[in-house]
Amino acid sequence: MNTGPRRCRTPAPEDLTPAHRIYFALLGLLFAGLGGAALLAPAAVELPPLHARCLAAMALAQALTWLLALRERDSAVVRILLAQAVATALALLLAPLAQGRPPGLPLALLVLAAAGGGSALLWHDRTLQAPAERADPALTVVCAALLSGALLLALAPVWTARHWPWTLPARAALLYTAAFAGWGTAAGMAARERRRSARRLALTGLAVLGAGVALVSLRHLDAFRQPALGALWAAAFAVVSALAAWRLRPHHFVSRGLPHAQRR
Repeated sequence: MNTGPRRCRTPAPEDLTPAHRIYFALLGLLFAGLGGAALLAPAAVELPPLHARCLAAMALAQALTWLLALRERDSAVVRILLAQAVATALALLLAPLAQGRPPGLPLALLVLAAAGGGSALLWHDRTLQAPAERADPALTVVCAALLSGALLLALAPVWTARHWPWTLPARAALLYTAAFAGWGTAAGMAARERRRSARRLALTGLAVLGAGVALVSLRHLDAFRQPALGALWAAAFAVVSALAAWRLRPHHFVSRGLPHAQRR
């Protein structure tokens, strides 16, 4: 019989407020509706099918993580998702301004509400990250690639459209900017986070995102300027999906977390 000392686990904190749940529910339902419409009826969002469905995969992956956050109890677990929402909203607001095309008032009010609400929740719960000794190199590369893409789309739209694998309308470019900014932020924060619980939702979203974009791209290979470019684009997102799924393995993470009181 094992008579060794028993390992005590710190109970999971329950400090996710109703405001957190309302915020994630509203964003999750909004993106689920927009993503579903773009996936099933691309003409309804006035975008070519390939763009509509790639953006739908990105939106549905975001919606999934935000809706899954409703089940959580610890505000530290949703911190990355809050930062992702703020980055997405700010990109939707700042990218048109950088190009001298101010967004319309309804869009500006919506993104300001999303950015302000997410920032307020981040400030209300000043839970610090538990940084790893070294940043995850693979996730850091994903972060750098996505944020670089967002910056190029925002600051050099003409050059980026010229080198995009298929025709890139201005409206699609703005939506890619927001998606890349949000997912790049999530990947970068996950790269520096060592707690499995705090990385789990972001990695789940990245896995779904990569798989969705890869499948959609293979479905619409004829829309690419060259089939090889389409295969390369799909392969890049498939690698992101596989990486995120690999990082979700339980033994990849440090098994012992920090007590919540030490993360304040």
